[in-house]
Amino acid sequence: MARWLLSLLLACQSPSSKLDAIVPRPDEVPLPGTAMKIDAELDEPAWNLRAQRGVFVGPDGKLARPYSEIRLLADAANVYVALYAADEDIEADDHFDVAIGDVVLRASADGAVAPPVKSAIDRDGTLGKPDDDDEEWVVELAVPRGEMQRIVVKASRCDTPKDRAQRCGSWTRELSLPPRR
Repeated sequence: MARWLLSLLLACQSPSSKLDAIVPRPDEVPLPGTAMKIDAELDEPAWNLRAQRGVFVGPDGKLARPYSEIRLLADAANVYVALYAADEDIEADDHFDVAIGDVVLRASADGAVAPPVKSAIDRDGTLGKPDDDDEEWVVELAVPRGEMQRIVVKASRCDTPKDRAQRCGSWTRELSLPPRR
């Protein structure tokens, strides 16, 4: 029994993999590693390999439906935010509320962001047409970082699907930003 336990402990101490260098710690926003293009496509490798990711949960603590997700990256100038919303009926007043430190934003499915920051939106569906079936929308933001070093990020979204029952989800975490260079 003792040998089995010792073998298990040694196996868990294997050398770190290349993925360890790119998967963020749960308390930090990683550097993107390459220049970011704000186009709402999320095709830069950093969004899928490096970003801090959070899945929204509902008031009951379970996975929020419809599904929503936030992704975060940061460099010396900006905190980059990607917001994903599954949405069967995209309406102009659908939105995310996001707080990054003292910066509070509202990003709407119609592309409006208040207060304005560099942003882009991509919709797979028709805005304001309830008789069709939509899929999703994505907002990408570049929020000026200022002097922020450690931030609390809060993101929330409520949606009213075709069944007319409003559902809400949110995600909150305190995070460190990479050192300014």
